[in-house]
Order: sequence, then C-alpha cells, then structure tokens
Amino acid sequence: MCRDYNFHFEGPFSFSSYSNHTKLKVVKFISDNDMFEIETEEPTGWIPMFQLKVLVLSNCNIIRAKGNVFSSFLAKQRNLRVLDMSHNSMKGQLPNWVIKHNPMLEVLLLRNNLFHGTIMLFRTNHNIRLFYLSGNLLTGVIPKFIQRFLPGISHLDLSSNSLDGVIPSSIGDMSELTVLDLSNNKLRGEVPSGLIANNSRLLYTVKLSNNKLHGEVLNGNFSLDGIWNLHLDNNNFTGNIGNLAITGSLGFLDISNNFFIGLIPSWISNVSIISELVLRNNSLEGPFPCGTTSFTFLDISENLLSGPIPSCLNTRRLEHFRFQ
Repeated sequence: MCRDYNFHFEGPFSFSSYSNHTKLKVVKFISDNDMFEIETEEPTGWIPMFQLKVLVLSNCNIIRAKGNVFSSFLAKQRNLRVLDMSHNSMKGQLPNWVIKHNPMLEVLLLRNNLFHGTIMLFRTNHNIRLFYLSGNLLTGVIPKFIQRFLPGISHLDLSSNSLDGVIPSSIGDMSELTVLDLSNNKLRGEVPSGLIANNSRLLYTVKLSNNKLHGEVLNGNFSLDGIWNLHLDNNNFTGNIGNLAITGSLGFLDISNNFFIGLIPSWISNVSIISELVLRNNSLEGPFPCGTTSFTFLDISENLLSGPIPSCLNTRRLEHFRFQ
C-alpha cells in the first residue's frame, strides 16, 4: 500500500496523468507492499509540463511491465532538490546525468535497485548532502576527485556493490562528511591517512567492512576524535592496535576477521562510553585488560588470549559475552 501524505492506494497508477499540472512541485509515494504499481512510460514519449522539486517513489513497483527501467520523464527535470527512487529493482545504466541536469539537487537516494555501470561525476554540485547508491550492481572505482565534485556531502553510502580500486584520499578532505559507508565491495589498498586518524571533521560513522583492504590501520599514536561507529571487520588489516586517544565518542568498534596481532591495549577497557567491542578471529594475545568500560556486547573469541577472565571486568551492563 502506498502513502501520499495520509491517503492509501492500491492497483496501477499512470504518472502521465500529472503531465499537464504545470504547478506540480512535490510528489511522494512510499509503498510498504506490492499492491501498488506506478507506470511512468505510457503513453510513449509523453512530455511533463511540470518541474518537480521533490520526487519520492520508494518501493512502488515502478513500471514492472516495462522491465523496471529508470523513468525517462526525469530527463526533462531541472529543478529537483530531492530524488528518492529506492527499493524498486530498476535496471539499466546508472543515471549519472541526474546530477548534471539538476544543479540544486540535495538528496539522491537510489538504494536497492539493479543499476550497473560506473559512478561518473561531471560537474561540481555544492548542494548534495545525501548520496546513497547502496545495494546495486555498480563496478569500477570511486571517482578519484570525489571531494571536488561533492564538497558539501554529509552522507555517502556506496555499500553493497562491486566497486574495486582504492579509497580515494580526497574522501578524507570532505569536511562536512558525517557518515561514510563503503562496506561490502571489492575495495583494496590501504585506508588513506587521515580518514580515520586524527579526525578533525564531523565524521561520525565509518563502515569499511567486507572489502580487501590491508595495512596497519590502527597502529601508531593517534586519536579517534568524533567517531562513534567504526567497522573494519572482514578485511586483511594487520599490525598492532596502537596507542589510540579516544576523546569521549567511540561507542562501537568491530575489527573482527582480520590479522591484528599483539596485546589488547589497556585503553580498550577504559573508554567510558564504548558499549560494543568485537575483536573476534584475529591473533591477539595475552590477557584481556582490566578497566572501567561497561560493555553491553563483547566478543573476544578466536584469538590467542591467555589467562582467566579478569574478575575486574565491568559486567554491570553486559548482555552478550563470547570468549571462546
């Protein structure tokens, strides 16, 4: 069933019925089942007389009979601020031209479709804040100078594609970035220096899980200022966990299924607000350090740890604990 404000709809709907509404600016349909289907391609070649600012067609079975292609009438739009066509199983080449044609675009959400091809950015867009292309079939590399084209972005989600190559160092120069999700791709190489370490930006969440990244990403003396969620699991990271300075923010750390070695540093048990820690399947050794941290989720299994479970472990809030 779809919702356009507080109304409920079922059955087919032809988008061309709006074609003569010259003052139309906002259209929102959000479906929660398969009872509504939007047809955008009939009649063939129809021309919209409107210029939309907001278009949300999420999970609305767009033109299922036509093979779920990207809606061609959008090629005529030039004033879009928000475009959300997520969860529609749309096929075909990624419509990179949407950004080029709509310089005022602020939100682009094309999650969970079947778009293929590469990410191509043609001109600088200072307005885009949310850029979500996760859950598609994209290949190729992340544009080398992505910061130059999207300087004001706050949320960048390219997860669950087949992107390869390295993480561009220019991502570390995105001063407004708060959420970065590059997980579940085929990225390789090292994490650019400054992306995680000594974070002086607004970066809050970093997800690099399930790639082919390597290097001693946590070795050394540096701070994790501002980062709350850090996901480094299922890569090929090596080295020790260094002497990190945590300044009151880290709440979730997952470094499982890597090749970290050495002792677990004492700071891990003395971060006042960290609640979930996953160190599973590395080569960490020695005893687990005592400290004041009150974990809710702690997984230190499949390592080379020795000694008893420390009696000084703060278990006041512990809900999940795995050590073998």
